[in-house]
Amino acid sequence: PYVDDVTAFNSMWHLSGRPEPKLRGLDHPEFFRTLRIREALSRVTDLKVVLIVCDPLSRFEKIFWLYYYCRPGAEVWALPTMPDGEPLCWPSMAGALEPEAGPLLERWAFAETLRFVRASFGPRLHLVHQDALRERPGETFAHLAEFLGATPFAEETSFRRGETGPRAR
Repeated sequence: PYVDDVTAFNSMWHLSGRPEPKLRGLDHPEFFRTLRIREALSRVTDLKVVLIVCDPLSRFEKIFWLYYYCRPGAEVWALPTMPDGEPLCWPSMAGALEPEAGPLLERWAFAETLRFVRASFGPRLHLVHQDALRERPGETFAHLAEFLGATPFAEETSFRRGETGPRAR
């Protein structure tokens, strides 16, 4: 995170008059994509990482349809491009999975990043599968609280979902 982001985050506690919390968090899906950021974060002694992972095939499918599908009538300027300026899109999902579609598969591959994060953080990493948040929220949040050293949730705590309605894909 940028210094300004951290300062703004920390000042929320000071301005509200609330006591400073023991647990704080920042989130950004790109934190671990950059080697320099991963290295720096792994050297923060007491830093704990909660990484929420999703089904990679569903995520790839969503990304393909949102950004890399060559829609009829799509504006060329709106499509992602290759380094040579050629549009980076495919008329079908099958085409995007062909070996020559390397840039797309390489861009969204995360196995190497996940291996690095596991090796770098060891017991300071807690992996959560996104489905566990939906299917077993009480158990999942109880494990998170324990991992972070927070007090357990009260028995009567209800974990409701946001975005529970059907969505177009």
